[in-house]
Amino acid sequence: MAKKHVLFISSSDNTFSKSRTALSYLFESALSDPALSELSNDISYEMLDLRYDLSTKKKTDEAVKAFRNADGLVLASPVFNWSVSDKLFHFLNLAIDSEDNKNFVPVMRILGAGSTSSVFADESLNRALMLEFNAIIVGKPCIIVEESFGREDKHSLNEVAKTRLAVSFSELLRIVTIQKLD
Repeated sequence: MAKKHVLFISSSDNTFSKSRTALSYLFESALSDPALSELSNDISYEMLDLRYDLSTKKKTDEAVKAFRNADGLVLASPVFNWSVSDKLFHFLNLAIDSEDNKNFVPVMRILGAGSTSSVFADESLNRALMLEFNAIIVGKPCIIVEESFGREDKHSLNEVAKTRLAVSFSELLRIVTIQKLD
């Protein structure tokens, strides 16, 4: 049986952004956490950084191919003016082609925001993913705010944030593992 593939996509330009930090933590956990490996023995993981992976036509083509072949997606974006980053929307507009896409790909969202009231910031993203891509939106977005980090180390997530990410990611993995291979 072929391995399934989960693609992690970061759309922040800031190396230390909330969304990038949370996505990196989750990616590293997926690769090394024994609790997740039980769910994901037959799943491979890849990180796509939109800062670098769209710098040439060849890299862009590879990124689009990775997106179209993904069995699950974890999207991370900062919130700007009650919406996700333009970089993420531009990439999705480039990558989504209704004729070549898989249907019903589960998508988890991580939003780096100023406050938890930004919960509706991904509404336009969800609409695009569901209508153009036939995505399965996995739960509420994981909103990462200043309070999601430790008091001493502003680059380490606290246990509440880690748990929230783990619960959403486990749900994504459950959906990925029960889907039939195309």
